Formats: sequence, structure tokens, C-alpha cells
Amino acid sequence: MLAQSVQIIEWNASEGMKPLNVTLEYGKLDSGQWTPIATGLANNGSLTWTVPNEAGNFEIRAAVNDSSSPPRTALTMVTVEIAPKNPELPLFPITAALLTTIATIAAVLLILKRKQKRQKN
Repeated sequence: MLAQSVQIIEWNASEGMKPLNVTLEYGKLDSGQWTPIATGLANNGSLTWTVPNEAGNFEIRAAVNDSSSPPRTALTMVTVEIAPKNPELPLFPITAALLTTIATIAAVLLILKRKQKRQKN
């Protein structure tokens, strides 16, 4: 997935004493550090997430808690790779390349025009 892209995280939790609530987190692979994506979500099965502007291998973790006493928790994780967002190309090199191409085309046209004029004479 691409950094700063919008992704849909989906889950399916159906066991346990209802209501169920869901916590989604992400963290660098094997770091043990988790950053919340969303907490206390209703068990509706999906969430739209804007991927952070970080590149590398990450885990996304879903924790589902039921309403029993004490509550039971089910965890599941998936490993994803976040690719860096491609930097936008600076305008100057594009403009310079375009001007070079235009100048080359103009030179070729001028040469062809001169050849045609010589052929007429």
C-alpha cells in the first residue's frame, strides 16, 4: 500500500457476548510499539484509514473485546508493506526537457523547410 493513500480495513467478528467493540492499531514489524488507528469501534466490519506517511514493513492489529465479565479479547494481525509516496517531480527539469524537445523539433522543421526550398530552385 502507498503512504498517504486511503485504504479500507475490514474485519469479521461474530463470537463472544455482544456488544463487541474493536480497536485497530498499527506498528513497525516486530517493534512491540502500537499506534492507535481507532479505538472503541462498533463491530460494523470496516473502517476507512488514511495510511501514515511512513515507509516500511508494518503490522495492523485488530483487537475485539466482548461484553462478558471479565471481557474476553481476540487479537489478529496482518503484515503490510507501506511504500513511500512518490515525490512530485520539480517543474524546472520538466520545463527544461520540454524546451529542449521543442527546440529540436523546430530545428528539424527548419532543416526540412530549407531542403524543400533548395529542391524548388
